[in-house]
Amino acid sequence: MALLPAEHPLTSVRVKPQPGWSYEIQKAKLDKPITSGEQVVDEVARTITWTAQGPDNAVKAAEFVEFDLSVGRLPDSGQTIFQAIQAYDS
Repeated sequence: MALLPAEHPLTSVRVKPQPGWSYEIQKAKLDKPITSGEQVVDEVARTITWTAQGPDNAVKAAEFVEFDLSVGRLPDSGQTIFQAIQAYDS
């Protein structure tokens, strides 16, 4: 699961599909909408959860999987932290 930065809401979040995995994006309404160009954004992604579709697609010992995101606009704060939480069946 990726926890997206609440203190600097991202106006755009897109997920690159990973074969054998599904994903769910949970969104939240903003207290104060953000203007991005000509677009007014009042809802942003807060978490993204990827789930393996069966044991054949699960990450095995000594393996890893990369999950790609495209996000925008990053804040001018100089540093943005994306937290990740991993969970396993065993």
